[in-house]
Amino acid sequence: MNRKQRRALEKKGGNPTARQPGQFTPGSTGGTLSHLLAGTPSNTGPSIAEAMARGYALYREGRCGAAEKLFDQILARQPENAESLHMKGVLRYLENDFNNAVQFIEKAEQLQIKKDPNIPNNLGLALVGMKNFREARHAFDRALSLAPDFAQAWHNKAAALIPDERYEDAITALKKAAGLLPDHPETEAALGDILLRLGQHQTAETHLRRALELKPSLTDARANLAACLIEQIRLDEAVGELAKIIEAEPAHAKSWFMRGTAEALAGRKDDSTNAFQMARELQVQEFEQRGFQREKVYIQLSRRCNLRCTMCGHHIWESNEGFMTMELFERALDECAANGLFDIVILAAQGEPFLHPKIFEFLEYAVGRGFHVGIVSNGTPFTEERAERLAGTGIDFMQFSFAGWDKESYETTYVGGKFEQVTQNLRHIADALQKKRSRTQLTVKAVTSTDSADFVRKTQEFLDDLGDFRVLPVTPNNFGGTMKIGKYDEETELYSYRDVKHSSLSVCKILTQSVGIYFDGRVTACGCYDANGQLEIGNITQESLKDIMQGKKFRRILKAFEKGSVGHIPLCNKCDDPYGTANF
Repeated sequence: MNRKQRRALEKKGGNPTARQPGQFTPGSTGGTLSHLLAGTPSNTGPSIAEAMARGYALYREGRCGAAEKLFDQILARQPENAESLHMKGVLRYLENDFNNAVQFIEKAEQLQIKKDPNIPNNLGLALVGMKNFREARHAFDRALSLAPDFAQAWHNKAAALIPDERYEDAITALKKAAGLLPDHPETEAALGDILLRLGQHQTAETHLRRALELKPSLTDARANLAACLIEQIRLDEAVGELAKIIEAEPAHAKSWFMRGTAEALAGRKDDSTNAFQMARELQVQEFEQRGFQREKVYIQLSRRCNLRCTMCGHHIWESNEGFMTMELFERALDECAANGLFDIVILAAQGEPFLHPKIFEFLEYAVGRGFHVGIVSNGTPFTEERAERLAGTGIDFMQFSFAGWDKESYETTYVGGKFEQVTQNLRHIADALQKKRSRTQLTVKAVTSTDSADFVRKTQEFLDDLGDFRVLPVTPNNFGGTMKIGKYDEETELYSYRDVKHSSLSVCKILTQSVGIYFDGRVTACGCYDANGQLEIGNITQESLKDIMQGKKFRRILKAFEKGSVGHIPLCNKCDDPYGTANF
């Protein structure tokens, strides 16, 4: 983060005593940081007071590195200086080091004598950065208990509600913020974003137009307005709004893609083709400019799986065996660290990782090295003792493949799983985490082809009795054309629950945001869906991960997406996920 960006963040925070909500980007989970910018603890000596004052001055000047050194010096002398701990956390937050930001600000909150709502508010934002939305909401609630008129905290609380699709609660929070600070453009934009998600297009349009009236530079709000207009088949109006964005930001890929969609619906084929092509080229350019850097890696610890779920491509696996060795795992993490892939390491990608005989040693090793670790499981290979062992690993999140509320609803999809046993395992895990006071988040990925809203509601109601589980509803993906589910598309010769439109092909986010490492060291460009190594691009036992991610094999795949033609690319040519607007 450069000085300009830091200045912008500080500006968003405003005067904390004014309790204003800061900018909230529609469609994101961001929020606004508030800071303590004056005052020192009463029990500090003059030299500490001077250092604190100098630290704040450096921070305000954008010299965050120098400021942090001063706060470190204070903490070396006074480890329980709440104000310095808070600012240390703030500075870690600005560097996207959310784990350490949480630790510092949390300790500051515990030690503070005079309760200041800015501290739990900033803690909530750091927790949002970690995607720990439940704990973030608790933090914002603590801020609001200290200052019920803290508009900024109401606004930020909405940001922590949206990812869990608690839209009505988010609307309530935003309306509270709007009541405390009327005509705030970011609040109007956020309300418009949520209402757009809910399909309330006319009401969303009203809020978005009001946001743009107050602040015409809100690009995301204008893009959402265009989306509202497209949904209402007011296509020329939508194109007009998108043209305004493109005029100001010619490299705004999303606007080009949306323009392609609008032009296609209007029957202007050539204009649509050109817009889609521009969107793809811009996406690839942006990816190239950041050095082909990914955000996360999928690591396959075990190729074995004990279930045969209906939505999974298990039948194309060449074998159902294979475990990663500790030696190779250490090498994989070395490669991840060398490429800055610390934020999220998901230990999954086909197979059931808890079948690995050394799974807990692997988890403990990764956490001990400072990785943000998540894991995906079907929830079957557990006992009460294994649940307790899991709770002590310190992983950040655990996602279960589970959906249903009775034996029939579960076992018809998760073939081979025993409903009673799995639900008991989930209860053991939730109880063990609660006993340890662990921050490990529990998510259930509920795959359903039925009435999604009703199915998810019943699943959530059932899970509420087992523990604190967040339900993430998903539609089955037909990755690689391996399943006969959904409706048949004659053009693509592909079954899918989605509308597969080759004309609106965009650059696949899975390819540009992640990479996968198999149990034997092979690397796939598609870390999430490539069950059989059809997109293998290298092997970490033979070359570095960096060279693999920038190599010719991957560039060939990326070039195909840039041209808008993946018919010759295995897996992609039969995948229903890279198509359409879902990738934006």
